Amino acid sequence: MGDKSDDSKGTTDPLYVASRAQLNFTENVPLVLGIALLAELNGANRSYINYALGALFAFRVSHAELGLMINESKGPGRIVGFYGTQAVLAGIAGYATYLITDYWMI
Repeated sequence: MGDKSDDSKGTTDPLYVASRAQLNFTENVPLVLGIALLAELNGANRSYINYALGALFAFRVSHAELGLMINESKGPGRIVGFYGTQAVLAGIAGYATYLITDYWMI
């Protein structure tokens, strides 16, 4: 229908790059949102969660628009977006772990 990309073009095909950006989003963001939900259910400070998810949004936009869509998918935003997303994931997971330490001490 119009969603067929040309494999021979690789990273120069805009449809292929856009579909990879979308797939990368669906691989990372639901995991972060799930862990943020667990942290919030355990009494996380709402402003910490808001700042972390705002940073996640900025990192994902950086990854797609300043990384994948620029210079044959080799833009600087790709590295910043990837490592930023992983840092947000690790930060929220660490915070969620900190929130449940009281349950471990029983």
